[in-house]
Amino acid sequence: MNIIRKVTDLKIGAKLGLGFTLVILASVIISALAFRCFLSIQENSAKRDVTVQMLDTLAKARLNRTLFQYTRDKKFIEINGEAMNQLFVLRTSLNKYSWSAEGGERLSVLSGILTQYQEKRQAFLESSDSAARALSEIHTLGLASLGEKLATGQASAPADVVAPLLSLSFRTEQAAFFVQEFIRKPDASTLDKFSEVRDAIAPQVNQLRGVSGSALAAVVADVEQKMASGSALLNNYLLSVRTEKQASDEMTAAAGKLNQSITDLAFFQSEMAEKYIQTALWQIGFATLACIVLSLLIAWRMTRSITVPLRETLSSAQRIAEGDLTSDITTSRTDELGELMTAVGAMNQSLRDIISRVRDGVNNVARASSEIAAGNTDLSSRTEQQSAAVVETAASMEELTSTVKQNAENAHHASQLATEASHNASRGGEIISDVINTMGGISQSSGKIGEIISVINGIAFQTNILALNAAVEAARAGEQGRGFAVVAGEVRNLAQRSSLAAKEIEALISESLSRVSNGTELVNRAGVTMEDIVKSVTQVRDIMGEIAAASDEQNRGITQIAQAMTEMDTTTQQNAALVEESSAAASSLEDQAHELEKTVAVFRVPASGPLMPEVKVPTPALKHPSPLSASEANWETF
Repeated sequence: MNIIRKVTDLKIGAKLGLGFTLVILASVIISALAFRCFLSIQENSAKRDVTVQMLDTLAKARLNRTLFQYTRDKKFIEINGEAMNQLFVLRTSLNKYSWSAEGGERLSVLSGILTQYQEKRQAFLESSDSAARALSEIHTLGLASLGEKLATGQASAPADVVAPLLSLSFRTEQAAFFVQEFIRKPDASTLDKFSEVRDAIAPQVNQLRGVSGSALAAVVADVEQKMASGSALLNNYLLSVRTEKQASDEMTAAAGKLNQSITDLAFFQSEMAEKYIQTALWQIGFATLACIVLSLLIAWRMTRSITVPLRETLSSAQRIAEGDLTSDITTSRTDELGELMTAVGAMNQSLRDIISRVRDGVNNVARASSEIAAGNTDLSSRTEQQSAAVVETAASMEELTSTVKQNAENAHHASQLATEASHNASRGGEIISDVINTMGGISQSSGKIGEIISVINGIAFQTNILALNAAVEAARAGEQGRGFAVVAGEVRNLAQRSSLAAKEIEALISESLSRVSNGTELVNRAGVTMEDIVKSVTQVRDIMGEIAAASDEQNRGITQIAQAMTEMDTTTQQNAALVEESSAAASSLEDQAHELEKTVAVFRVPASGPLMPEVKVPTPALKHPSPLSASEANWETF
């Protein structure tokens, strides 16, 4: 019981740490067990991989040995040798693994068979080399080339030796064919056929041996010697091939045993792998089940040590949530949950004190908010009166601004008219000056016209004299000058009329000059008068400009006053709105105080709770605004 009590009083972190430590310890044990099993499985898998590699390498060695037998290519036997070396390396690599008694025995058997296979391979290589040497000696016979030489030498041979020479050539080529057949398939039947051919060419050789002084004699002797040695070479090659085949068969049998031994070892390793897996499954399963049971026990115990005090704390919290603050909450636990229960008890006591104080405070706030609302209502009323007065003042200022603005506009308009009149008077003065100049020009032109008329009058007088002289001369001429006299008379009449017209024009021009002189004098007087008018209009324009500037200054000043009144009106309205909002806030505060009072009424506290002192809210003295006088309110007398 003492140990259980100590465990119960442990901190939650220590409890969780202890529980997790036990679970982790069990997990470590399971992991170690699983690791050991997995190592065994991994080692067996590695041994099995080596065994499979040995099977593949052996198959590679056997394949290349077979290819060498059929092709006699040295590269295949070299590959076979490399595969054999790899087999010994793989066999040596198996020694680094641990083996059971049965596995060690199988491995020893495999080593012996592998050594036997290596010995059989060495014997096969020796017999193969012997057969290869015998075959190379057979290739040195050259019977086919000798047959061709015999065939080509018949052209220069005597007539009595042509027939035996042809027969010997045919037999030699036939023997070369049987040699090739024997090389392709060495057997006794082919060897017998070669021997028959060898015996058949003896008469031809004897018949041709006596041929002298011919190149064919050496060829015939060579054929006889090659045929004699060929039988021995073929017999030797046949024995080498049989020895090689026997060594190959023994090597094949050894390879079969080696393959079977490696296969048995692979099956044994597969059985061991399955055995290791089953053992690992049972061991890991049992350890896992024990770990699960231990974890469930730890979880159940830790859950009870946490949930039971949590339920007690939750029950106390629910009573507090329901407003029941009358119970006392205590506990004897010293862990976090005990501290939580103690904190809930302290919270219960604090809430009990707070609710009592809140109730008293709510009553004081409700009374204070009522008085604030009444003061705000009175302030709102006075602010509205002030706002109405400001609105009336702003309306009067607006009318005054409109009047001053209209005066300023009229002054500007009059100034513009005076400026235009000044400009027009200036242009009139300029026009009068132009008229004076024009009248002067007319006077000068009239003088020139008078001079021209004087000249015309002189010409008419001279013409009249000439016409008179012409008439005198025509009278002297008598009848011949009568027509000339008539013409002279007409010319004289014209000259007299021209003189008369010139005198009339001169009189008119004199009269015109007199009038032009009078007009020039009048125009000069008008010019002086226009200059006076221009000066007067300029002065009027300057005065109207000053009036317009003064009106603009008045307009700007009154506009600023009106703007200030507008801003004052806006500020007053904002103050009124703020007062209304403050009044509404005070009313809302009063309502919220009542709601808060209803809310805290849910909590039940002992009747002997502490009370807060009542707060006294001072009531401000209200001052009513004095009404405006008639002179202050009448802005139109400005």
